[in-house]
Amino acid sequence: MNKKDIKAICELILQKKSFLVISHKNPDGDAIGSAIAFTRILEEIGKEARVVFPDEPTKRLRFITGGHGYMTPASFDTSYKPELVVSLDCATSARLGAFEEMLGDKVDLSIDHHFSNAPFAKLTYTDAKASATAEIVYEIAAELVRRGELDEITPPIAFALYSGIVSDTGNFKYSNTSDKTFKACAALRKCDIDTAEISRLLFDSFSLARLKAEAIAISKIELIANGYAAMIVLSQKDIKDAGLTLDDFDDTVNIARRVEDVKVGAYMREAGDGEYKVSLRSNDDTNVSDICGKYSGGGHIRAAGCVIHAKSIDVAADMIQKDIEEALL
Repeated sequence: MNKKDIKAICELILQKKSFLVISHKNPDGDAIGSAIAFTRILEEIGKEARVVFPDEPTKRLRFITGGHGYMTPASFDTSYKPELVVSLDCATSARLGAFEEMLGDKVDLSIDHHFSNAPFAKLTYTDAKASATAEIVYEIAAELVRRGELDEITPPIAFALYSGIVSDTGNFKYSNTSDKTFKACAALRKCDIDTAEISRLLFDSFSLARLKAEAIAISKIELIANGYAAMIVLSQKDIKDAGLTLDDFDDTVNIARRVEDVKVGAYMREAGDGEYKVSLRSNDDTNVSDICGKYSGGGHIRAAGCVIHAKSIDVAADMIQKDIEEALL
């Protein structure tokens, strides 16, 4: 499939009757928004569709579902046999998490916007210039409307799409925001959705636990690479002693990147069993995806993640610090 061929995707969709829509583990706003919107679009054009997330969406982002049902590993219906399995916002089969072994070689169509996408589906559409996978799904919806197959982009569809786009663009402040992004969001805004409320829920509404987590994260900031990078490292003990959960720290990497003069923000947390999850964000053209690629991770040039296997959190922190310094100095 030509990666720019939205029309081919629509033709494929129209040929099938039943779908399973899946997104990546630890789903972010774009993963949730694009998957829910795509599922709602399928339902609007008379298709049977179910959506599954490898992990339960965090409480903070659950509003993006708009009340639409979804499955997780605990509730997955193994008897469901769709004609087409579609993955959204998933750059590699490993990102399918708990479903990689079961579905990794059964994905028929992958729709993604990560430039580091490693094709694993039978058909792959990747547009690295898109701000979010939700932006691509908007293009699919718009094409179906033009064809007369979809009557309109309904408010629930628009709500999920706008949420996905505004989440992945950081409320339009990241460099992935383009003219096309604004045009898509302008069209979605006309679909009777409260865009101000979406932004408030994503960026200005936090639980007390989340605010406490931010205070802890700030106290853990260390400058590295001659002050060109800021790093936050959290152990399981740090989180347990504070009476918090990992979900409370889900935006920690962006705290690191906010430090003045910092080019790269890094956040490492202990996942257990010698595994340490790393999130990197770049404020300039430093390619953090290349850094994460050393550990079979990836993402975007300015936003990426990986998992490091090491004997201790200190060893893992030293490893990623060395890689960041090599990239910056």
